[in-house]
Amino acid sequence: MKKKLEMMIKKNSYLNRLYTFIGSMIVKTWGLLLKEEPRTILFVSFMGKNFNDSPKVIYDRLIKDPYFRNYRFVWAFTEPDKHEISDKNTKKVKMDSLDYLKTALTASYWVTNVNIERGLHFKKDYTKSINTWHGVPLKKIGNDVEGRNDFNFSDTNVFCYSSDYEYEIYKRAFKLTDDNLYKIGMPRNELLLNNNPDMIKKIKNKLGIKNKKVILYAPTWREDANDLQPMNFAKWEKELADDYVLLVKAHGLTGKFLSDDNTFVKDVSDYEETAELIMLADILITDYSSIMFDFALLSKPIFIYMTDYDKYVAERGVYFDLKETDLSIFEKDDFLLEHIKSYEEEKERLNSQNFGQKFIEVREAKASQTIIKLMKEGIS
Repeated sequence: MKKKLEMMIKKNSYLNRLYTFIGSMIVKTWGLLLKEEPRTILFVSFMGKNFNDSPKVIYDRLIKDPYFRNYRFVWAFTEPDKHEISDKNTKKVKMDSLDYLKTALTASYWVTNVNIERGLHFKKDYTKSINTWHGVPLKKIGNDVEGRNDFNFSDTNVFCYSSDYEYEIYKRAFKLTDDNLYKIGMPRNELLLNNNPDMIKKIKNKLGIKNKKVILYAPTWREDANDLQPMNFAKWEKELADDYVLLVKAHGLTGKFLSDDNTFVKDVSDYEETAELIMLADILITDYSSIMFDFALLSKPIFIYMTDYDKYVAERGVYFDLKETDLSIFEKDDFLLEHIKSYEEEKERLNSQNFGQKFIEVREAKASQTIIKLMKEGIS
């Protein structure tokens, strides 16, 4: 019921404006009675679903920094009991609860990769907002989506981006300005840029993978789940199981679509740190997901498998035509399967490298360090 209501508000411009106006007024009025709780930092990753991504990279650095020893950290989750946090200065709250809203109204800092205000506008002047975002956009976002003009992140203090390509999109789609856009990259990509071989071994051991190459299949979500047509896993197992393991990571909004796993195909949808899976994988198979841009940082083969391209482009909208890139594109899984059995690795690596260089210009693992430096100096 809640999801249906959210979708109705999202798609109906009148209901969207009404929700934003009334909701914002109610929360702002309550906020008049509350004062700042200095040295409180609120973290939200993927609307409270996860304890990961760039907000966690920043958090992990903050809890080790003596400067923030007396700070109070708060993580918001849709299901707080699912997430274990050992740091004694860290509290968990339930997403969208009164406790969550109170924390958001009184915190000194917000750190998120999506948003904190849940479509409303109630941020106080003393609160400094840091938005790392969660991927280079291929599909249209924010106000670039047909019928939307309600995205306004203009009071965000720091919004991270990685390239001039993103810069123009974020300014328009989120109503950002030069004052809040910082070309420092995404903190989550620091793990990829450092690319520690010892960590790769640990991840393989964690997943029980030995002496096999790894294919990561990570498609994006569809509003109509029927548009997602995975490959024939049984056939792929017969053809590839001697040399490969296939990891399947469903998008958080899609939900799992793999009914069973075995020694060849493994469901890693609940594996929180996608960056670790990227490090581990030898090949990425995706469709319209921003994971392709992160994967290209490592110049490893990327194969695009999409069976609904025309429909997706018409209904969702994209910023550029994937078919005009250097990446190998497939609309039938049989053709993709044959390609994996005979592809030229150096050629595909070069294609991946050329693709990535167009969209991620920041190649230094300093994003979280830069953000924390800004926090110490005082974000304006």
